[in-house]
Amino acid sequence: LISRSLGPALGAGVGLCFYCANSIGAAMYIIGTVEAWEIANPDLQILEAGSFNNIRVTGYVVWAFALAAVGGGLKYVARLG
Repeated sequence: LISRSLGPALGAGVGLCFYCANSIGAAMYIIGTVEAWEIANPDLQILEAGSFNNIRVTGYVVWAFALAAVGGGLKYVARLG
């Protein structure tokens, strides 16, 4: 939509910035979720709370759950359309 109204050269630049902002925003949301989980439930951690490896492992678990939710949602929306 942006490339059609502004032209392909300007639309590509805006789209690339939008993609990067969404990617960084998603990563920040995942890290925030992991840190909140560590503070809220220190006894239910995969590894010891506060270690970098615990943040990485829990982040991968949250990422995998988000990936499954998005993939399932895409299949659901594709069937409706």
